[in-house]
Amino acid sequence: MCIAILMVSCKPTIPNQANINAVEQLVIQKLGSYEMYQNTSGTYSLFVKKTEEATANPVIRFLVVDLARKKIMVEKSFKPGYVKWIDDKTIELLDAPGILKQNETLSDYIKKIDLSILKQ
Repeated sequence: MCIAILMVSCKPTIPNQANINAVEQLVIQKLGSYEMYQNTSGTYSLFVKKTEEATANPVIRFLVVDLARKKIMVEKSFKPGYVKWIDDKTIELLDAPGILKQNETLSDYIKKIDLSILKQ
C-alpha cells in the first residue's frame, strides 16, 4: 500500500494541460491546421493558419491568444504579407494590396499591434 501511495504522490502534474487543450481547441476551430509562435515570456501565442505552397496569393488568417485567460486578443488576416513578433507584446503585420499605388512602398502597409493597449 505504501508503494501505491508513493507512486500517486510522485506522479508528475501538468497544471497547464487543460489550459493548452482549451486554447488548442479554440484555435483548431478558427484556423484548422496552424503554426504557433510564442512571445518571449510565454504569455501570448501567435497562431498562423497553414497554407499550401501551391495556392497563389492565399489569404492567411491568424490569431493572438492570451494563454492565461484563453482569450483571443487579435483575429485578422492578410494577403500577401507576414505577421511576426517584434517584442514581447507587439506584433508586426504587413498587409499589402496586390498592386501598390503610385508613390507607395510596402512600408506604408506595415502595422504594429500593441497587445498591452488592447481592451482587456
